[in-house]
Amino acid sequence: MMTLEEYYTKKSALQAPEGLEYLEERKWFIESLQKLQDELSESDLKIVLYRQQRWQDKVNSSFL
Repeated sequence: MMTLEEYYTKKSALQAPEGLEYLEERKWFIESLQKLQDELSESDLKIVLYRQQRWQDKVNSSFL
């Protein structure tokens, strides 16, 4: 199992391979995040998903 600190460290270090088009880069990033999330405990995954949802809610509310 990976800790939250390890997850966020690895997440911030993610860098897509050069030469990918925008959509391919997005797909690579999403797949890489999913692999990292698969290594989290269930409770840590809930924390990560909750934080992502809060961030997305803030982004969405800024468009109103």
